[in-house]
Formats: sequence, C-alpha cells, structure tokens
Amino acid sequence: MKSITKSLARGFQTSQTTGNFLELASVEINRTVAEFDAIQRDQTMTRAQRSPALFKLRETANSALGKQLSKARSELDTRFNNLDRQADEALKGKLTTVEISQLALQLKAMSITDRMATIQFSADHARAAVLAPPALSGVDDPDAGISSFLRHHEPHLFEQIGQVRADDAAISSMERHVSSGLMALEMATDAKALETVYKPNLDAIDLEPRHGETVADYRKRVGDPIADPAAE
Repeated sequence: MKSITKSLARGFQTSQTTGNFLELASVEINRTVAEFDAIQRDQTMTRAQRSPALFKLRETANSALGKQLSKARSELDTRFNNLDRQADEALKGKLTTVEISQLALQLKAMSITDRMATIQFSADHARAAVLAPPALSGVDDPDAGISSFLRHHEPHLFEQIGQVRADDAAISSMERHVSSGLMALEMATDAKALETVYKPNLDAIDLEPRHGETVADYRKRVGDPIADPAAE
C-alpha cells in the first residue's frame, strides 16, 4: 500500500463533501502504510513471525476504509438519485403527447443545421427531440439530446450532474488505490504461517469433554480453535 497526499486523495474538481470523505480515507491509508513499514523494518522477526501482525493490520484497514468509502458512495448515490429525478421532471415538462409529436415533426422538416440551432434555443423542441421516436423527429441520438437539453436549458442541473461524475471518478480512483494496497498487504503475509498460528492440530487434541469438566476448564485445555484471529 502506498501513502497518498490529502490533495491527491481529494481528486480533481471534486465536491467539498466527497473530498472530505476521501481525505479521511487518506488519513487511514497513511496510518496503515506507516504501521506496515514499521513491521517490515523489524529485522528481529522473520516473514512468518511478522505475518500475524500484517494480517491484523490488513483486516483493520479493510474494515475502516471499507466503511469510509461506503459512506462516500452512499452520499453520492443519494445526490445522483435526486438529480436524476429532477432531470426527469425537467425533461417531461408540461407538454402533451400531441404537442410532442407536433414539435418533433417540425424538427424533422428542418435541415440538420436548423434542427440543432432550434434544439439549442427552444426548450420544448429540445424536449421533443428526446421524448419523440427518432423516426418522428429525425434526431438519431436521443441520449445525446438529453445532455444537450440539460446543457442549454437546465445549466444548473447540468453542472451538478457533471459534479457527480467528477466525484464518482474520484471515489473509483480511491477504491482502486485501496484494493491495490490491500492486495499488497496480503502478498506480504505468509499464509502458511497464519495456518500454523491459528489452526491447531485438532487430531492431537482430545475434544471430548471430560467427566466433571467445567466449560472454563474445557476452554483452557482445548482452547477455541474457531476463534477469529483478528479479534485476539
């Protein structure tokens, strides 16, 4: 896992909210990197001996960063859903089906140049370009028409949607950085050593409770072979 500066973590042109989430994630990343480096520098231990500490470090980082990025995603999804609803309402407007068809036919009768100009200057014609079938309006790409409608007739919404896309790109970049870092931690861990530490030889242990043995005595003798090593 590599350390990351706060400015790099916040991403390019991200919102204040998303930037804050990512900056907090960078603090956890840098803490993990510092602890990882300290463990790796300890030459008094072999790779196998360092593995339990690396295992716990990875589990802690995975949990903390997972929660932080999940919060960022949840907030972003809420914003996206709200904007999607607003864009849908703005696009539908108050036009009837008949009016949409009439406007679409007007667009189809125009030259490509006039059609593009009309869509830019008339919100209702822009709506018809998206809502009417391409065969009726002559507009081949209704999806592009949505972007055009928002850009020319709902600029504030268009700007907010662009912000959401920038935030999504920044979160995705951080998710990739974290995934790569967690993989590096896993690769630095000796899996066989962990099996030795956390998986006792059950064949050598008498697992049957003895007569008169209390639960506490049983656990003391047998241990808890299914205990979560990360919780120790």
